[in-house]
Amino acid sequence: MDTWQAIDKIRTIRKFTDEPLEPEHLDRILNAGRRAGSSKNTQQWDFVVCTDRAHLVELAEVGPYAAHLAGAAAAVALVVPDPATHDAPYSIMWDLGRAAQNMVLAAWELGIGSVPATVYRQDLARELLPTAETFTALSLVPQRAGPDDVRTLRDRLSHLHPLEHDALAGTTSGVRIDLEAHQVHVDGLPVRLTAKEFALLAHLVRAPHRVVGRAELLLAVWGGKSRPGTRTIDVHVRRLREKVTGSAVVTVRGIGYRFDPTPRIVLHGSGDAR
Repeated sequence: MDTWQAIDKIRTIRKFTDEPLEPEHLDRILNAGRRAGSSKNTQQWDFVVCTDRAHLVELAEVGPYAAHLAGAAAAVALVVPDPATHDAPYSIMWDLGRAAQNMVLAAWELGIGSVPATVYRQDLARELLPTAETFTALSLVPQRAGPDDVRTLRDRLSHLHPLEHDALAGTTSGVRIDLEAHQVHVDGLPVRLTAKEFALLAHLVRAPHRVVGRAELLLAVWGGKSRPGTRTIDVHVRRLREKVTGSAVVTVRGIGYRFDPTPRIVLHGSGDAR
């Protein structure tokens, strides 16, 4: 494929197969970005590659139009200093655009689709990628998905069945879930959850022993507009099991999930998970 063909035929692609990226293809895409020209050849950028599924799901929350990152085979965060707060020229944004377009064209030549994702939540991006200053993201081979909206959970306060409040008083063992403070501690140590992970956890623990369908979880946690697929819920639940609940969150095949309380898990407050 010659240069003009790539420029003329390239399209932003959001529906793909689940085929993984070949390592050599990913290297070639990154090298295409690295070979882009930059003002005074400063190359003030970092390309941060993410291929871990759970991490990609977390990155999907960095902006209202980044949901496709959850299903990508890989995401590349394009990181540069913020010209407004650092000693960096504003031309750096031009440089970043050139690098991004090089990667998009290189991917297209290899038969790999891509789509950009603008980062609106720089605070979350810095949390998930601690080296970041300010950046956008490029996702490669994403699954079909739509914009991700936040919806508050306020409709289940009258159905609360809290666990024993003082079951673990005076000890550091067990799991403490504080819905009001939006905090989770496991064996006395704080556990970091994303906003979506906490909202999902809160919805499940507020309805113990009840089977919660996937459609309900999508609506409650991801909102009423276009939402990611059920695969995203599965990844979030797996992360909650690893971080907090263990086997207390049970999969009900073909329907959804159920939270079965155990003496080890203590719920505090009614809260308002977001």
